[in-house]
Amino acid sequence: MSGKPKKSSQSKALAPKTNQKRPHSSKNRKSRIPPPQAARIMQRYVAGENIRSIARDEGRDRGTVSRIVQSEEMQAHTQKMREQYYGLAELAMDGLRRALEQSHDGKLAHEVLQNLGVVPSAQELSAIQRQMQQTGPVTEEEMVKAEMLKLVTGAYERAKMFNMPKPSLDDLDDNPELPSA
Repeated sequence: MSGKPKKSSQSKALAPKTNQKRPHSSKNRKSRIPPPQAARIMQRYVAGENIRSIARDEGRDRGTVSRIVQSEEMQAHTQKMREQYYGLAELAMDGLRRALEQSHDGKLAHEVLQNLGVVPSAQELSAIQRQMQQTGPVTEEEMVKAEMLKLVTGAYERAKMFNMPKPSLDDLDDNPELPSA
């Protein structure tokens, strides 16, 4: 006989089964992804690669890659990069202002105005033209006034941009080259 006491059939029924798995908390799961691979996934995502191709190349599930690129670590990294990017805006504006003042580069000025949305895109221009055609006939006087307004606005903006004096109505009255009203 062995020194272990025998358990009754009743005690076996009440005892918990030892081969049952305990439920795990879904919070604070540790990633099974090696840190160098997680860093590589984040770098590739920041570089503009899409989640599907990263998952395929790294041999990981798309959900896993998504979880990595949406992690707090990635969000903190992205926020830091945005702060650095926005910090460059003032330098970029100063550089652009100097370039425009020194070179008087019309193409650069046009590109900046186009990127800012001042110059309409081809699609916006066609929409404007359709709208003008739908409004009915425009008199020649209205067209002249519209062109004059564009010229005055452009002259004012150019004077402001290049720190030139802005003309006043008195200057126009004193100019003998201009016809009087």
